[in-house]
Amino acid sequence: MENLVDIKDDVKIGLAGTRDLQGDLFLPPGEEKNRPAILIVHGGGWREGDRKQLRGYGILLRQDNADLRLTKTGHKIGLASKKRLKRVVSKEKQIDELFLLIKKEKLKPTEINDFLKKKRSSEIKEASSVYKLILRPHIKLHDLLLFYNKKSLLKFGVDIVEQVDIQTKYQSYIDKEKEMVEKMKTLENKKIDPKINYNNVFSLSSEGKDKLIKIKPSTIGDCFITNQISIRNTTDTSRIYASNIN
Repeated sequence: MENLVDIKDDVKIGLAGTRDLQGDLFLPPGEEKNRPAILIVHGGGWREGDRKQLRGYGILLRQDNADLRLTKTGHKIGLASKKRLKRVVSKEKQIDELFLLIKKEKLKPTEINDFLKKKRSSEIKEASSVYKLILRPHIKLHDLLLFYNKKSLLKFGVDIVEQVDIQTKYQSYIDKEKEMVEKMKTLENKKIDPKINYNNVFSLSSEGKDKLIKIKPSTIGDCFITNQISIRNTTDTSRIYASNIN
């Protein structure tokens, strides 16, 4: 997670009676200062769920790619100018271009091993692409490009290089979080027949059945936010009771 977000867990954000209200802060790396913020609220009426189940949203809503995520939508609804949209489209093209270059560009051991030594990373014995090299922890694309000093790779701005570096290092993690978020959205749209008999769902534990009978969830997503119910079990519930789900 280095250079992606700084996560501070269990920060006291308020008081409800005698109960502390806690939250997790997802901060951009670098100097701490006042910034715009997005507040993600986890419900549950003090009974069920855990805010950690929404952690994927905190990762996906990080600041480094906010322009790439939001500008096109902002332009559609009149909040982002055509000039700003063109700038983002150009940025996307440059990111794609740099990705292609670092996958094609191969460095020989004689060209890069001194740099790897300085970074305390293992030396290479045969040519390796820039892309593979920056998959290593502690190897930043910006530093590598400055060392390699090739004009075709140095023409890109710092924000382009940073975005390519982050996407290369963390894409599998980001994809996993996206998959979890999309799964939650799907489960939240699957309605449960209020007459469902959880005692007939054999894949659920006795404790899980008792919880579901007590809280009477209206969607499969509501089942998931109870700590006792796993995604596997909610998927089983969805499959077994498909005929009862709208």
